[in-house]
Amino acid sequence: MLPLYNSRILKIYAEYLKKHYPYIDINPILKYAGITNYQLEDQAHWFNQSQV
Repeated sequence: MLPLYNSRILKIYAEYLKKHYPYIDINPILKYAGITNYQLEDQAHWFNQSQV
């Protein structure tokens, strides 16, 4: 699969969830998608459609 989504997009969404929905634990969601916190923090990382 082609990398389509930069980690900055997902990072912004994760920050939005933390701010507006603090009761949602994002870690299980990331684990299900096969995304590590390191990848999310790496601004040069790209994700494919199946991860997003």
